[in-house]
Amino acid sequence: MYEAWWALKENPFRAPGHDRAWFAARGHEEAQARMLYALRGGRGMMVLTGRTGCGVTTAVERFARTCDGRVVRGPARDAGEALEVIAGAVEAPAGGRLFDAVSRTVAGMASPVILWDDAPLAAPEALEVLRLLCDIPCAGDTRLTAILAGELCLEDLVRRTPGLAGRVELAFRLHGLEEDELRPYVEGRLWTAGASRPIFAGEAFGSLGFHAGGNVRRVNALCEGALLLGAMAKAPEVTAEIVRQAASELERG
Repeated sequence: MYEAWWALKENPFRAPGHDRAWFAARGHEEAQARMLYALRGGRGMMVLTGRTGCGVTTAVERFARTCDGRVVRGPARDAGEALEVIAGAVEAPAGGRLFDAVSRTVAGMASPVILWDDAPLAAPEALEVLRLLCDIPCAGDTRLTAILAGELCLEDLVRRTPGLAGRVELAFRLHGLEEDELRPYVEGRLWTAGASRPIFAGEAFGSLGFHAGGNVRRVNALCEGALLLGAMAKAPEVTAEIVRQAASELERG
């Protein structure tokens, strides 16, 4: 809707999740490094958490692409549903006892990784299935790495579940963009979308930081709203006032 006014080739803040739009924020890079350490170190279970909009799902999906990890998502009400979800992810053959089929499939894989996103939506007994699978010897003298990911309430869920708490060997809480990363993030998305000149005025980034903090999802929503308002007003650039108006509309919406 606003791309023509700003001479953009695509929507910069709702682009598909491809690598050319990836911004290597320090928190995300550390999350990738922690997950890789869990995998290479045979750490068994890891917990990755973050507030809504800080990019936990993005981190999970990116890591899965780099290591051929299998991403599954809650909810799962019990161990039976968890087995069905995991069986589909690892392509376990049908027939016989499902746990045995999943176990044999996992055992034949070298350094398998299962990432359970939105893990707080799964019942503790569902997540317990992953804990059991972590005990199975896999090909090449490796074991399954299970990464539980989700919002901050996952930390409480793990603490309340002794079987899980006793097996988690690594935990990382992902924060959003840091203050000095906001401008490079926004401008990088704009350049990727085809911008040939600065679109956001310098003072607009202060307003973005004030209204969005480091929350990536809110930064994206504010930028979209500001670009739309600026195009409707035929503004030559996005100013701090336009960002403030976008924030006001988000609050009302």
